[in-house]
Amino acid sequence: ELLTIDDTNLFLDLTKEVHFDAELGLLGIAFHPEFLKNGRFFVSFNCDKVVWPECSGRCACNSDVDCDPAKLDSDNGANPCQYHSVISEFFTNGTYVNPVEVRRIFTMGLPFTSHHGGQILFGPKDGYLYFMMGDGGRKGDPHNFS
Repeated sequence: ELLTIDDTNLFLDLTKEVHFDAELGLLGIAFHPEFLKNGRFFVSFNCDKVVWPECSGRCACNSDVDCDPAKLDSDNGANPCQYHSVISEFFTNGTYVNPVEVRRIFTMGLPFTSHHGGQILFGPKDGYLYFMMGDGGRKGDPHNFS
């Protein structure tokens, strides 16, 4: 069944949440395999915790990977883990124009401003949601994030 797009009404506005810059922004949208029945969809984006207070999560540079964010230099004017990768789940009933966020399912602070990735998709056979992520590091992957 084809979905039609009503371009006269805004479907989703994440202007306050999404930080757009260089490799950062709205990176992916995946509709649940049963979207026509349950109205669930997922959005992958980057946020800036300085601009949007709800942007918070554990930094990828942490003691689990023998990395201390306090020892990292700023990157392109940003502090380590100022930007985060986020995946949020939304619900729409098909008539409600602005979907309400149901829940955030993933948030991770990014130690550097490049190599993030962020594509999301559902596996065609298992129906699981997959998230593609880059190494989130600088040239040479100095902290072996990949």
